[in-house]
Amino acid sequence: MRPLMKGRATIFVLHRVHAPQAGVRGHSLSYIGNAVDALRASGAEIVPLRLIVEAHTKAEPGNPNWVALTIDDGFADQYQMCREVLVPRGCPATCFPVTDFLDGRLWPWDDRLGWAFEHSPLQRVELDWGRGARQLDLTSPSSRLTSLRIARSACKQLPGHQLFDTVAALAAQLQVQIPAEAPPQHSAMTWAQARELESSGIEFGIHTCTHRIVSRLDELSLQQELQTSWQRLQSELTNPLPVVSWPTGLPGDYTPRDERIAVGLGIKAGVSSAGDYALIGGHGGAPTFTLARFGLPSSISRVLQQGSWIERGKQLVRRH
Repeated sequence: MRPLMKGRATIFVLHRVHAPQAGVRGHSLSYIGNAVDALRASGAEIVPLRLIVEAHTKAEPGNPNWVALTIDDGFADQYQMCREVLVPRGCPATCFPVTDFLDGRLWPWDDRLGWAFEHSPLQRVELDWGRGARQLDLTSPSSRLTSLRIARSACKQLPGHQLFDTVAALAAQLQVQIPAEAPPQHSAMTWAQARELESSGIEFGIHTCTHRIVSRLDELSLQQELQTSWQRLQSELTNPLPVVSWPTGLPGDYTPRDERIAVGLGIKAGVSSAGDYALIGGHGGAPTFTLARFGLPSSISRVLQQGSWIERGKQLVRRH
């Protein structure tokens, strides 16, 4: 069945370490370790993302057993994930940190918004983000999560220069004061920790300075986001990867204009969060900025399906 995977590779994106008492959703360290072990036992070869990008640049289809791990944002618990799970297993990964976050200038807008919804004393609220008010239910943890997702989706459509002010205004409507500095459960890894991880086989790529949605930025702002983030990585690390992970990375979050600007800055590739295999080796090795990633599933069986030809086989069956 390996021919089904020709020109495809699996890239997983990991986010946070599960800490429900702190309001952080993710995977436990033990689960991540079990997933890595299961992938390797199944015949998957966990490789650096750099290898996949280089194969594409050479117009080569790569190895159908390749699986790469990526990590977005640069939280302190992601340092813990790498230090305690991935590094001891000799497992490569690529981290895409928000550089202003590591520099202590901000903490991500979407986590700020999540904080506001989690700590609001209200049971219901009518929020207006500039496109008409909407009633949101806050009566239970699940309804708060649903309402948060609605608000995040709406905020992603705002012009980039309005985003942080709008999140602050929404928090005020929720009767919450967002801390200026990230609370401990949302703190960033340090540059010293990033250098430690780099020396242990973890690579680092571009995730912008502020984590704003790039398609909602004007051209000059986007150039500054990408270029400054890349320069910070180069100044702090030995050999960062000239690859961008588009913030949130869903369709509409980045556009051909953004890809063109990235090419002009010397960025070699980009990864999305499209929930699919990454297509490599096509188009004569022209830069690709749509390398798709799967979010790491919550069951080992799903990890093994997406980390092999099985998910591809299911895709083909569904199309018929």
